[in-house]
Amino acid sequence: MRKRCNNTSDLFETKAVYPVRRPAVVETMSFDGTLKRAISQALKECPLTREEIAAKMSILLDCPTFSKAMLDAYSSESRTSHTISVIRMKALVKATGAKWLWDVIVEDDGCIVMEGEEARLAELGLLEQQIREMQKRKKDLGKKESVKIKRRRL
Repeated sequence: MRKRCNNTSDLFETKAVYPVRRPAVVETMSFDGTLKRAISQALKECPLTREEIAAKMSILLDCPTFSKAMLDAYSSESRTSHTISVIRMKALVKATGAKWLWDVIVEDDGCIVMEGEEARLAELGLLEQQIREMQKRKKDLGKKESVKIKRRRL
């Protein structure tokens, strides 16, 4: 019977599995529409009312005129002339607590936003993968015949 190695992570252990924060959204032709639907979902999932979210955003942005109507415009697909800025998006994420909105923004580029323990575990997994690749490369180099260097005479 083989003895278990405690120095290697097991991909099937529950601590090594990364949770999926949201199911994948069907890809659409318009990123603007995708973002507006995501904002709408974040507003629905937040326990605060839209008025309360707008008030929090108003404070975060130091913009007393920020209103529920602006939130409605940012989440309405029919309002094509209203697109949320990065600064206001950041305030929306803070006000709603919907950090998964950042994933919606970067997922088209094959990226995901990680924080805390999730980021640490991902970095650890990457380092372990790089170590395995380097060990394999070292082993492969050791198997090959030595290179003969010919020196030229001057």
